[in-house]
Amino acid sequence: MTEQNLYPAGKVYLGADEVAFEVKGSIKDYLETLGYLVIDLGVFDVEEVADVPTLAREVAEKVLENTDACTDSDDHDSHIHGCSAYGILINSTGVGMLMSVSKLEGIHAVLCANVEMAEDANSKKSNVLCLGIENTNFEQLKDIIKAFLK
Repeated sequence: MTEQNLYPAGKVYLGADEVAFEVKGSIKDYLETLGYLVIDLGVFDVEEVADVPTLAREVAEKVLENTDACTDSDDHDSHIHGCSAYGILINSTGVGMLMSVSKLEGIHAVLCANVEMAEDANSKKSNVLCLGIENTNFEQLKDIIKAFLK
């Protein structure tokens, strides 16, 4: 059985700083219930201080490395094929994460604060979602993530 059959929704690479550590665990659980293979790239402890630019780039690089391997060779419309790689980066506002990955070739990162922004990002084939937890509760985060990935 192929990875695509085991995880038809695709892969999500997840990264968060120490401020968002606990929320990251809940998001990972939520994504797994949606059928995603979730690869947690850190931080791994609330006491671990994140190097945000390095962590964000690591997530983005994994997205780039794994998108082509999971889509048809000539058609990179990942939202239709249901098997691709996405990144989700979480910290207090999402701004630092976004700034760290926005200039990488092939990365289409967005910062979404509501479902409407996530739906727009989805329609534009974004592949990395940056989230801030300061002004967004967990239910809102779930709705944003679902809209981004649909």
